[in-house]
Amino acid sequence: LAYKRANPQLSSGCITYLKEWYAEEKYGGRQDIQSKYTAKGHMCEDEAISVIEEMYGEFGERMTKNEERRDNGWITGEADVVSKIIYDAKCPWDGKTFLDSVSSPHNTLYIWQMRGYMFLWDKPEAKVCYVLLDTPEDANYGEEVIFSDIPVSDRFYSFSVLRDKGIEDQIKDRIVLCRKWLFGYDKRISAKLGE
Repeated sequence: LAYKRANPQLSSGCITYLKEWYAEEKYGGRQDIQSKYTAKGHMCEDEAISVIEEMYGEFGERMTKNEERRDNGWITGEADVVSKIIYDAKCPWDGKTFLDSVSSPHNTLYIWQMRGYMFLWDKPEAKVCYVLLDTPEDANYGEEVIFSDIPVSDRFYSFSVLRDKGIEDQIKDRIVLCRKWLFGYDKRISAKLGE
């Protein structure tokens, strides 16, 4: 363990991601994955934010969609709602996926996403908010699915992530490793392409 701490390495999954990122930066062609699930999330985001405001808004506080993308030199991101804390809206596809979110361990990817937003906006807490909303016809091949006849309290679930600056320091350390790896990779690629 002492050796691993003194000689940190990137995982093979991380290296695969860095190669993909490098290729996208070099050649463009960033793939935007579309599905009916992501379409619903985009279509319902404003409504989900209204429900979050209903559940957490204090003293008439208006919650509006954040339009600012931030970059702090380490990471970049665009939080859904920036208030005293960060709020992130998730729109599950159906009742089963909503209940899976309620009953399963918290999604690790969402936890890291919230850590990033807190780091970018210097906020002490972030909430991941799952809101089960009607599925628009445009997201479901012409068939609308209705959940709005169920009380909001049975269609809303959230969990908090608290800021941890120690974890942010670990993120910075990993980013330094990634940048070193990318620098070496770029040199190897450039040398081969320049032959």
